[in-house]
Amino acid sequence: MAATVDGASPSSLHPWNLLLYALGALPALWCAWQALDRVWLRPRRLGRALRAQGLRGTDYRFLSGDMKEFVRLLGAAASSPMPPMSHDVALASAPVRPRCHQAARELICRWQNSVGADGVQEIDVWPAFQNLTGDVISRSAFGSSFSEGRRIFRLQSEQAENVVKMARAMYFPGFCLQSSIEGRKQTHERSQSF
Repeated sequence: MAATVDGASPSSLHPWNLLLYALGALPALWCAWQALDRVWLRPRRLGRALRAQGLRGTDYRFLSGDMKEFVRLLGAAASSPMPPMSHDVALASAPVRPRCHQAARELICRWQNSVGADGVQEIDVWPAFQNLTGDVISRSAFGSSFSEGRRIFRLQSEQAENVVKMARAMYFPGFCLQSSIEGRKQTHERSQSF
């Protein structure tokens, strides 16, 4: 028969001690479940949901991610020398971003084609950069250019406008007492509407 330090046998554990051990194990089990959900179950569920929506991509790989493919592409880019006198280093330095590179190259070509005979052209870059951002997102997410995904971005901008309108239309009691110009303007508008 095995003896314990306090002289009691292992089979004579008090039920309250077992309850305390079980209650002490619950937080550890909860933390383990949360970690499993965060690093394995949730990414797998998200990948299935994205594939069900038609978005393709690489499968989830625990810890390594896309590192193996990145190293392979980086090695392939480093193994082939650049042509002499070439300044096109984008694909050699970041081989996993060809969609971004292609969208930027098309934008620069459009700018170069818009230059007049005198070699000078004033360009409003803000809309071009908005379109560039949309183009990169569209190419990465949908595999199409911004012009093809324009409907999706138009719907997103309409949604954003609707959210702003709804936020402005919300009434919070006491908000009209705010001592700001907006508060006074809202009070004036509200009094004219009744």
